[in-house]
Amino acid sequence: MTPDEVVEAILTWDRVRTAAGDTPAAQYFSGLASLLADIIARASELEVRDYGEGLDTTRYHLGAKARALRGVTAEAPAECRNTVEPLRAITVHLDNAAHQELMMGSGWTEMAEAAEAALAGAKAFVDRYLKPEFFSAETITILEGTIATVAGRQNAIILPEQPAQR
Repeated sequence: MTPDEVVEAILTWDRVRTAAGDTPAAQYFSGLASLLADIIARASELEVRDYGEGLDTTRYHLGAKARALRGVTAEAPAECRNTVEPLRAITVHLDNAAHQELMMGSGWTEMAEAAEAALAGAKAFVDRYLKPEFFSAETITILEGTIATVAGRQNAIILPEQPAQR
């Protein structure tokens, strides 16, 4: 799934959840929806950030998302316990990407592979557990803000400022 397809799947899930009412499971998955969208976006950034301050910032955020995901899974309702192990696996990959020691000639492949594994795990989770039809207006606003922020960051990376023409 592309990031846009993941976001669409999450939006679809939230619309159904909102129509069905707010249960503890719905609240749990709602908390996961935005977090997973941001994890997918952040893990995707490592494809275009390969050094410097931008890489450090992305890695910091991957570690922060791992901590947030652990916090959400600690509050999983009993009927959602089957989701905890796949989410823990994602946190391990996020932590590995965030804290891999990078040196000349080593650590870079491991970091990229861990980010890719976290990305794949998050997409698989969304595909398996967040399939409903529609998102609430509040969640749409949050996810649109996340998408806009990520698009802005990635455009700044991909399209650096051009020198002035003479």
